[in-house]
Amino acid sequence: MKIMNTLPLPKDVPYHSIIGDRGRGDAPNSSDGVVAYWCSHADGAKSEKIVPSSHGANQNPEGIAEVERILKQHIGSKG
Repeated sequence: MKIMNTLPLPKDVPYHSIIGDRGRGDAPNSSDGVVAYWCSHADGAKSEKIVPSSHGANQNPEGIAEVERILKQHIGSKG
């Protein structure tokens, strides 16, 4: 993520971040047990969702709901 934050990304390409926090709720000092929040955070993300989860945030119900929200938002913006 540190390197990604230094890469020039097209301004018209939105990106989002879903970050696991082992349920402690102490961002920015949180961790999913593998990656610390400060390494997971993406500068410029259109949204950032911290879910109470280990490194498998993509399998967490809140993480899944966030992916659905983002996809629905994207579909809605396409008209």
